[in-house]
Amino acid sequence: MKQKKMWLMQMPANLTSSAGSSRTGGGLANLTSSAGSSRAGEGIDLPNIDIRVMGSALELVLITGLNCQFMFNEIIRMLHEDGAEVVNASFSVLDNTIFHTIHSKIGESAQDYGAARISERLRKFVHDFS
Repeated sequence: MKQKKMWLMQMPANLTSSAGSSRTGGGLANLTSSAGSSRAGEGIDLPNIDIRVMGSALELVLITGLNCQFMFNEIIRMLHEDGAEVVNASFSVLDNTIFHTIHSKIGESAQDYGAARISERLRKFVHDFS
């Protein structure tokens, strides 16, 4: 648990939601958020999603406040709707911020256009909420 916290503290603050992992900025060490707020101090706007596609693997990191737990369930539902198999899902809580990590597998026929379509749907869902 201590190692996971250290890893989270060293994550870059300005997560982008592009499929190519372009991350910039400082760590999340000074991330603070109130449960009713969608703003996370100096760091990032909440909620935030980072999506990476690596072949048939789709990795999502969803960062939310305590008041957005339903987003995790909705994203799992959307992945199933699009035919993705959720291989692993986990979360960590740091102060008032929840870090959800979802590993899923998409079918080979859906790798090209399916990954882009799934990614766009998920980004739109998270963006429309914030």
